[in-house]
Amino acid sequence: MLSRIKWYLLGGILALPLGFYLLFALSMATYTVFVGGLLAVYGVVTFARGMPVIPWSGRLADVLMGAIGGITGPLVAFPGAAVVMWCGTRGWDKLTQRCVYQPYILIMQVVTLVALVSLEGARQIDMTHGLFVIPAILAHTSASASSAR
Repeated sequence: MLSRIKWYLLGGILALPLGFYLLFALSMATYTVFVGGLLAVYGVVTFARGMPVIPWSGRLADVLMGAIGGITGPLVAFPGAAVVMWCGTRGWDKLTQRCVYQPYILIMQVVTLVALVSLEGARQIDMTHGLFVIPAILAHTSASASSAR
C-alpha cells in the first residue's frame, strides 16, 4: 500500500512548513473557525447528497490532498480530514480507503510531532495533552481488534 500513500505523504511533508508557520502566526480562533467551517460544510453536503464518486484522479490531486493534511496537521492535529474525504470520493471499498488514510494519518502525526519538538515549538504548546496519547492509542487498538473479530 505504500505505493498508494507515497503521493499523499509527499504533499503532506512538503506542506508541513506552511502548517507550522500558520500555527504560530494565526490566532487559534481564526484557524479553528476556518477548519470547523470546512468540516461542517462537508458534513452537510455528504448528508444531503451523499459522497460524490470521482473515479479519476492523478498524482497531483493526491499530492494536493496530502498537502492540505500537512497544513491542518500542525494547526489542529487533524492531518487526515482531506485525505479521508478524498478517499471517500474515489469509489474505493472501505478497506482500501483505510489502507490509505490510516497509515497517512499515523505517519503525518509522528512526523509533525518530531518536527514540532525539533523546532522547539513545543515550548509554546501545552504538551501535557500528550499524556492522553498512549491510553487513546491502546483504547483504539483494543476497539479495532474487537470489531475485527
